[in-house]
Amino acid sequence: MKSLTIITVIMILSLLACQQDKGEKSSTASKPQAKPVEKILSGTVWLLEDIAGRGVIDNAQATIRFEADGRVSGRTGCNRFNGTATIEGNKVTFGPLATTRRACVPALMDQEKRFLKAVGEVRSFTVDENGLLHLKDANSETLLRLSRLEDHNQ
Repeated sequence: MKSLTIITVIMILSLLACQQDKGEKSSTASKPQAKPVEKILSGTVWLLEDIAGRGVIDNAQATIRFEADGRVSGRTGCNRFNGTATIEGNKVTFGPLATTRRACVPALMDQEKRFLKAVGEVRSFTVDENGLLHLKDANSETLLRLSRLEDHNQ
């Protein structure tokens, strides 16, 4: 009798869990879902070439890597970072980024500060005829210009 009661409780809980899943799916199905990352960006490591027309320190190797699931990661030239990005068409926004907290020489720290500030202001992107990625602000001004990095080791 005790085992029959346990089996009955398990079955009821299973049925309730199935009904809850169906309800969640129907409530989120009506909301438009933004694509996490466009295929053109996904799986590619992009090397930073310029921040708002001021150039970058060449040997610092600042990068951004976009993943198909919406994650982003890379290097600022001094520290590593990771977070999320949402891309819908040519619109892009970055979520909060977590960074390591290593101290570097002042020039690299300045570049890192400018890089992270620019990433926070990005609202769209384009890829030009030379394959360069332009991350742009709300006024369509290029904040960051990046090129594809062949070596995918970050």
